[in-house]
Amino acid sequence: MNYQTRQKELDQLLRRGIFIDLFSVVRKTFRFSTDSLSLKTIEKVYGQSHGGGDVKTAADSIVQYEKVIKERMQGNFAEAERILKNIYDYNELDCLSTKQLDDWIRGEAKKQNIEFKIKENNKSDSEEDRKSTRLNSSH
Repeated sequence: MNYQTRQKELDQLLRRGIFIDLFSVVRKTFRFSTDSLSLKTIEKVYGQSHGGGDVKTAADSIVQYEKVIKERMQGNFAEAERILKNIYDYNELDCLSTKQLDDWIRGEAKKQNIEFKIKENNKSDSEEDRKSTRLNSSH
């Protein structure tokens, strides 16, 4: 099974500066006295914590989802839903933490009078590329 979908569209979003690789920004710009630069490791710097819960890492969410499948197969739907809620809560917290990291980076940049600029649409994109992106995005 091939999960590599919409690569052209993603490439265009990256080229236009719509997405920012926060890990790259953190790695190239900041110094932390931690063993890792993972989101979970550095989030205490900008005031976030994943805390407890059954799901602690992205890999753990996969293990937990396998439990969901097992519970459903055994007819334990309430337990499956409880585990799914934990996965959802973990993912929601991950998204909030990523947003907080972005806000923190921008705040630190502002303190140093560093301005973020959004790239204008890449003028070298052909009309065919833009048309293709619009058409493929509707799937």
